[in-house]
Amino acid sequence: MVWLVWASAAVAGPAPFHSYTLAVEPWGVADSDRGVGPDFIRFLAARSGVPVQAEARPYLRVIDGMRSGVNAINLGIPTEERERYGIAICEVATLSVSLVY
Repeated sequence: MVWLVWASAAVAGPAPFHSYTLAVEPWGVADSDRGVGPDFIRFLAARSGVPVQAEARPYLRVIDGMRSGVNAINLGIPTEERERYGIAICEVATLSVSLVY
């Protein structure tokens, strides 16, 4: 019995990491796994071969996930509170906007 459970787990592969993005459109669409954040996380996961389950969640669930370590990767603006639970790997330094007539 134990072997069957272990064998089925081995076939299933590694458990995915979780990624929670704020459910604020367009970054995350509430009650779904869609939005700029989840879509970009899935793109990165596919390119790296790392299994990630990306979802949009309310603010407090995103922060609670960061505190507990369940939220493995997050796209967001670094704040003093968020820096206590994670490491910012990049920052937006400039924003260029073009207008074409």
